[in-house]
Amino acid sequence: MPTHAKLQDCEQFLQKENSLSPNSDRIIKKYLEVSDRGNLDDFLLVIPDKIRNDDYLHSILRYMRAHSQFDWSDHERIFNNVSFTTVERKVTELLAVVAQKDPHAFWYLAHSFEAKQEPLYRHLHGPIQCCGKYFPFYQRSLDNAF
Repeated sequence: MPTHAKLQDCEQFLQKENSLSPNSDRIIKKYLEVSDRGNLDDFLLVIPDKIRNDDYLHSILRYMRAHSQFDWSDHERIFNNVSFTTVERKVTELLAVVAQKDPHAFWYLAHSFEAKQEPLYRHLHGPIQCCGKYFPFYQRSLDNAF
């Protein structure tokens, strides 16, 4: 779990941990732009196309909840079938909810794609060491628990 809460601390951590990683400057710059603006609109054309059914969206929300990024009200908000009648609209709402969370929620979202949407994970995260550098350990622990 991240040990800092401010975007400036994230930036310092990312720069320090990824000084030698290829493409890290591009990924970190994009992350900082998105986090500073507070919206994920840049990804509205990419992410909804990758999440095509409610089951996959549920697995993403479970991941976010298991890592304390979302709570039950976030889950209910995204799966409000009256307000969001299609998977694409639910995914758009997912991005809106992530944008309202702390800056680390972006990394958790990226990691939620690692198993089933590896190209999207690479696009969002790439080969960098993010603030939640122990995510793979947590994911393996969750995967082996069931």
